[in-house]
Parts: sequence; structure tokens; C-alpha cells
Amino acid sequence: MKKIIGDVPLGGSPFPPIADYAFLSDCEVTALVGPSGAVEWMCLPRMDGPSAFAAMLDRDAGHFRLNPSNVTVPAGRRYLVDCIIE
Repeated sequence: MKKIIGDVPLGGSPFPPIADYAFLSDCEVTALVGPSGAVEWMCLPRMDGPSAFAAMLDRDAGHFRLNPSNVTVPAGRRYLVDCIIE
């Protein structure tokens, strides 16, 4: 378990290690989902398009997250064979 002070993990970086991100793709559109469940990197309309969300590079560059208001929900991931749903 990583220790966090405020929004910054010990070690000084506000960004999680790349291994903590989930990669979602349908072979045309791809997204990197952070440990919080937010889409932090996504290029549209294809992988070589401009980024729509880029919070994994700059916290002010935008992200997308759909979650309950004022509730912390534990996150977990698992792979379902032949499916983009986690």
C-alpha cells in the first residue's frame, strides 16, 4: 500500500505508476483509466488522433469520471475474456 500525503504519494509525484493504469481498447479507440476510475488518457477519434483527456501528463489537462457524489468507492479490476467491460 502506498502512503499518500494530501493528493501526492510519498516520493513526490502526483501521478500513479503506469502499471496502476488499466488499458481499454476496441482496437480503434483506446483509453488509460487511473486507479481512481477516471479516464486520464484518451485520443479521439482514433489512437493517432489528438488527446481528449490527458490528466496522466498534466493534472489540469482534463479527465472523465462517472461516480457517485461524495462517496469513495473501492476500485478493482479484472479481465473478462473477449469483452471491453471491466
